[in-house]
Amino acid sequence: ICVDPEKVEAIKAWEPPSTVKGVRGFVGFANYYREFIPKFSEIAQPLTNLTMKDV
Repeated sequence: ICVDPEKVEAIKAWEPPSTVKGVRGFVGFANYYREFIPKFSEIAQPLTNLTMKDV
């Protein structure tokens, strides 16, 4: 199992999301590669918090 270089480039080029839907989309896409990213849950937690109600 390895990381697809095209997907890595897509993540690097991703525009900063400006909506909750955009944040969810980015986290969902990045989540696919969580096994290759040490401490992914710690890194993604602030973004996940942005998707919660009343934030």
